Amino acid sequence: MSPAPAGTALIASANANNPPAALILFDLGAASGCPYTIAPLTPLPHITSSIAFAGYSQDGASANTLPYGFNGTICVILDGSPHNLADGLYVGAAADDSIEMQVSGLAFSGFSHGAISMYGGSGHTITGSKIGGMAGGATLDPSGNGIIIGPAVHDVTIGGGNFGDDYDRRNLIGSATGGGVVVDGATDTLI
Repeated sequence: MSPAPAGTALIASANANNPPAALILFDLGAASGCPYTIAPLTPLPHITSSIAFAGYSQDGASANTLPYGFNGTICVILDGSPHNLADGLYVGAAADDSIEMQVSGLAFSGFSHGAISMYGGSGHTITGSKIGGMAGGATLDPSGNGIIIGPAVHDVTIGGGNFGDDYDRRNLIGSATGGGVVVDGATDTLI
């Protein structure tokens, strides 16, 4: 995500050009400026087409390599605190079942409802990201919920595990005032 066009314009452009899936790469400056904070003035558009947000494309970012813990460097923070935004990335219930969102290498801070909210689409993947805690020396404000999976959404992958060689897929989710991961169905499940 470069400074121009802003995040709102990038998501709107990706929504307008579906298909094919959009890949959003980041080039916000040299690694010495890591982390970079993006604080949208208004809510970002709901995601209505397949989009991959590649946070690790930012200069200076690197994925986790540890079997236990997290030594990755996240250089892009999406922050809702300054403008009291409810949601960070949001796939609305109207999104077709074929819509997939992929998020890797991003940090989220201060969204009052959900940092990543998925009420439509399917096959979403959230890896190598941080919600709350710290990113590159910056404190991330708590969000209401880390990740929300709506009742119609299925086949979602969140992170990786301590077994195998998928350490780069590990997420760190903390500092939520509600749930870290909320599976929203007939009865909410907090994970």
